[in-house]
Amino acid sequence: MFGLHRNRQAGRHLEWKVRIFTVGAVLALAGMYFDRSWMVLAAIVVLGAGMALRAMDARRRAAQYEDDDLHEHGDRHGVDDLEDLDDLDDEADRDAASTPV
Repeated sequence: MFGLHRNRQAGRHLEWKVRIFTVGAVLALAGMYFDRSWMVLAAIVVLGAGMALRAMDARRRAAQYEDDDLHEHGDRHGVDDLEDLDDLDDEADRDAASTPV
């Protein structure tokens, strides 16, 4: 459900994410204890900032994996540029036209 990976390294901003979560959690608990809605709202804003930091880190990591995959395997079709892809399409069209029905 959450996609946990054992071989995954710690995030780039792990310490900041932990700090932000701690501040948000303390604000939320204090706001509930003292019945101060502004503290709970502040906690929601702080936790939202932590989620945004996580999303930015995840987006950066996904782009890095995609770049690594492209360098390792060429593009998704096994060709290096669009001209080769056009040549493959033309070849497939010729093969389809020459095949008897």
